[in-house]
Amino acid sequence: MEECEIFYCYFLLQMDVTSFDTKPNMWKLGAVGRLCIIASLLTLGAELVSGTLPELECPEDCDCLYFRINWVTDCSESNFTEIPHEGLSQNVYVLNMNSNNVTEVQRFPEDIKLRRLQLADNLLTKLSRESFAGLSYLLDADFSGNRITHVDPDAFRLVAV
Repeated sequence: MEECEIFYCYFLLQMDVTSFDTKPNMWKLGAVGRLCIIASLLTLGAELVSGTLPELECPEDCDCLYFRINWVTDCSESNFTEIPHEGLSQNVYVLNMNSNNVTEVQRFPEDIKLRRLQLADNLLTKLSRESFAGLSYLLDADFSGNRITHVDPDAFRLVAV
């Protein structure tokens, strides 16, 4: 199962669980959810037996690793002044940029699958619409500990590209 299929399966599973019941329960999952779990377990088992998960790109001065099946890029406490888009995998799930010197969020590359963006304890003063326009998969972001004085009302609105 390709990584993009795993992300799609995860999305279907989330929709399957949350649309029917607030308490996830494997036996209450629909057929799609059960199939996704089985396919994911079989694929992960095969990859673990062979000892390989595909190595993804990692920006210089960052640490990258798989957490379960999710690609995590940790660039925290690295004195970055901007987000290192160069070398950032399109399949990154979590990007940790906490405790740097980032002053502005530049537009992310198109089709990046980022789900969680951590930008706590930086030097941000504003959040603009352009910065987040390409992040259609984003579920969670942390901007605590910044000096934000302006947030564009459309900063996190999904935009058809």
